[in-house]
Amino acid sequence: MKLFPIILTLILFSCSGHHHSKNEKLKGDNLTLQIGNIPKSENKLKQINTDSIFTKRTLGWLPFDPFEDSLRNNSKKSPKIIIFDSIIYHECNYKDLSFTFDYKVKVKRMISSKDYYDSSIVRVFIIKKNTRKLVDSVSVTSLFITYNSFQDCNNVRSYITRKNSKQIIVDGNYGQLVIADLNFDSKEDIALINDSGGSSGPHYSFFIQDQGNTFHLDKFLTDSVDFFPQEINLANKTLITRVAAGAKWLSEREFHLNTSINKWKKVGHNLIDITK
Repeated sequence: MKLFPIILTLILFSCSGHHHSKNEKLKGDNLTLQIGNIPKSENKLKQINTDSIFTKRTLGWLPFDPFEDSLRNNSKKSPKIIIFDSIIYHECNYKDLSFTFDYKVKVKRMISSKDYYDSSIVRVFIIKKNTRKLVDSVSVTSLFITYNSFQDCNNVRSYITRKNSKQIIVDGNYGQLVIADLNFDSKEDIALINDSGGSSGPHYSFFIQDQGNTFHLDKFLTDSVDFFPQEINLANKTLITRVAAGAKWLSEREFHLNTSINKWKKVGHNLIDITK
């Protein structure tokens, strides 16, 4: 089996935050990217070979790479060379998670055995059902999404259409993509894994739907709630998370949304002894 080292000089774009709207202006930096030793073989997922590396679609993913901060900090220096051993690409399409939207999830994993970078870029495209038009997209980049994450397209959940809503939840994993109304406004929102986590379960980024079918990253939910809530209480406007805290304890946290000012607040934290 022959190996095909490739050197590409590209223009990468620096983006702030997780959410990228179609009207956002992006700033360019130079990067020399060396993709070496890519075997022409198939994996469980589609492994990009030397022919498909040059497609416009593939290159379009590069602005969301997690090493963009290092590029921004070194933009006046010589371009940094990152060597990746392989790039793995995966795509899932969903028509049964919503009555309003179809969702397309694209995952790109870049693996390097010589550098620190083993990064994943997950992007969700939101498509209006009645017009078939793309209305928005959201994305996360992470160094902490395990290799087996986002391989099973059925590992999703919807509390809108009830898709997989009755499936047993194991180790706090509600699915790699979850659709639910998280802020009690009768609009569906998006929860997307950004870190596979440990015994307490995966960590999520939460994207709330605005007017006009656009979505924004909710920093409070992402940074403070962090885990997907076990209870979504419409009457009390509360979210409750319960996650493992060691072998003996279950950590329970409660968050309340003041809908008059649209502000979240943590209102409770208990440790539950699960041995009793």
